[in-house]
Amino acid sequence: MFTPLTFSFAAGDFLTFDILDTPRKARSDPYTDIPGLILQIESLTGVAAGNTAFLSTYKIDTEAIPPGTQYFVDYSIVKQTFYKFFLFDRSAIANKDHVKYIGNESFVNRASVGVRAAYEAGAEHVACIQVPRSDSGWASEQEYSQARAVQEAGFEDNAIPYFIVPMTTDDLTLNAYKQLVKILSAPKFGRECILVRSFSPNMKYTAVATECQVIFEQRVVAHFMPDPVIDLVDEYGNTFEVIYDPSLIAAVYAGLRSSPLYDAATSLVGMGKTVPYIKRMQTILDDTKAAYLSVRGCTVYTKDGTQIVVWNENTTNTTSDLLVFPPIIYEADECVKACRQACRPQIGLKKILGPQAIADTVSQVLQTKKNQLIIKDYKNVTAQEDPTDNRVRTCKASILPMWFTLWIELDFEVVG
Repeated sequence: MFTPLTFSFAAGDFLTFDILDTPRKARSDPYTDIPGLILQIESLTGVAAGNTAFLSTYKIDTEAIPPGTQYFVDYSIVKQTFYKFFLFDRSAIANKDHVKYIGNESFVNRASVGVRAAYEAGAEHVACIQVPRSDSGWASEQEYSQARAVQEAGFEDNAIPYFIVPMTTDDLTLNAYKQLVKILSAPKFGRECILVRSFSPNMKYTAVATECQVIFEQRVVAHFMPDPVIDLVDEYGNTFEVIYDPSLIAAVYAGLRSSPLYDAATSLVGMGKTVPYIKRMQTILDDTKAAYLSVRGCTVYTKDGTQIVVWNENTTNTTSDLLVFPPIIYEADECVKACRQACRPQIGLKKILGPQAIADTVSQVLQTKKNQLIIKDYKNVTAQEDPTDNRVRTCKASILPMWFTLWIELDFEVVG
């Protein structure tokens, strides 16, 4: 008995019926291949969801095939949306638009599950670039390199994702993404971002701690949760538990950090702050092991009753409190992005306002961030014209992060 399958086609899509040269078996019933055909959809103009297509088949001599004749259908689908940028808001994900474009949430479709995880954690918008995977279930570094090229070139509608979450634990790929976030966050690019990553489930906590020390970068937030358990739903609507890939916790963290519940200056550690979507984790570290990981630059999770909570939140650069505590990085980035956005309209090609006007705008933005309790204070705001390009202003300022007594320096460019 065959179960009918429904597919949605867009202009340019193909449905191909392949003819095989060798006999095959379907379950226990042997059959030999029969003559077939290739069906190509030329145009879907005027076609709407729910429309029905009728296909008539005839023998070579144009006689109608008798009713009851058995047909054996095989098909292959080549997905056309790999490396394409998708941006989903909460309503789109709630309506499962991401499933339409990148596939069902399944054990092997990490892109779709990652979008769901970030959504469930509270993200207002989730961007996605899907890469093809091999028969092993993992995408190669070559595939990810093409995705990075798309991201480095920039997305349409000036979308600039802040948290970058490769749904993989491959070190070669993740190290390449580390370099990408450093490049994009440089003043010349002005696209500040953070890499959120995890590690292979086979790595012990001591090996993860060593790897964090090797990474040693304040724009990398690494997580230890080798065996998160979530619910998935199969094609028949049945819910079942799976131990998922560790990259899942990175997607959840990015969603939490993008949630309106937490601003840039707020830590995820504290009473009542729980980790959503993940039902439980199989590996739970005691405080001694958690501290061992934490002081080496890893974000660690534990249990509070039946809930998963953040034990400590860190970047992988442990040289000072100003570099290891992620909210400080997030505060500085938010200030820089807001200042750059506010200053751009003041820079033109013919009538250029002086550096003081830029400095005044930066001061106004930082005062707003102070009023919003993103920073505690600011001082020493300056702006200078670039000696080689009068469209560029180099801006500097000092900000005092919330909950700290040390000042940090902001250094960024505004390009007209």
